[in-house]
Amino acid sequence: MKLWLRLGLFMGLCFLQACQPPAKVVQTGPPGPQGPPGAGYNEVLIQPSPGEGRGHDAMLSSLRGKQGKLPALSLGVEKNGNTNRIIFYFDLAQAELPPQATILEAVLILYPNNSFCSGNRITAHVYPLGRPWVEDDVTWLYADPKTRWDAEGGDYISSLAMGGFWAEAMNLQTTPRIEIHLDPTTVQGWLNGYPNYGLIIKSDLETGAENLVTFYSREYGLNPSKRPALKIIYK
Repeated sequence: MKLWLRLGLFMGLCFLQACQPPAKVVQTGPPGPQGPPGAGYNEVLIQPSPGEGRGHDAMLSSLRGKQGKLPALSLGVEKNGNTNRIIFYFDLAQAELPPQATILEAVLILYPNNSFCSGNRITAHVYPLGRPWVEDDVTWLYADPKTRWDAEGGDYISSLAMGGFWAEAMNLQTTPRIEIHLDPTTVQGWLNGYPNYGLIIKSDLETGAENLVTFYSREYGLNPSKRPALKIIYK
């Protein structure tokens, strides 16, 4: 191939990449085992549906009220300064894990909202929640109709980041889903009887310019396979 033709193709590819930057999603938590389970390993997927008890989710919004029945949940800061956090609960008891199971990997799987696309980078981490909450009634200030959070925006154990990620230019076309590898020790503790109040995802930067990503919730009905899920690999 002639040199000028090679240069032309190269410049064309660079132009396309500049106009359509690929999404970047980077895992910042525990890497966990990679690939499918090996011999002697088992896998269970907890993916709650609306109205059933295997789990629930909601958005905590600093400028809005109850956000527990939305088909999509936002994380980060909106243009008007509203701050959003996302909370999840997955019931391990209903996952039918054997009580003697050793958890090797726990992965929170989320699917970006199809209509969302932003070039801004967001960095976020996952923490265990510190008290129970009610999906239909939880807000930025209240865990349930009668109980306030000790701290606005949800009580969580800030010293125990279970995993995290950073992403930019993310939507369903460029990033079909993200997998956040969680610290399996905490999930093992839940299985062994330590109180499980669920998880919260919080953006590391909750001030300044718009910095937002959106994921489908368990209320999303058009494609149930895109609801949030917790994948557990154990032996």
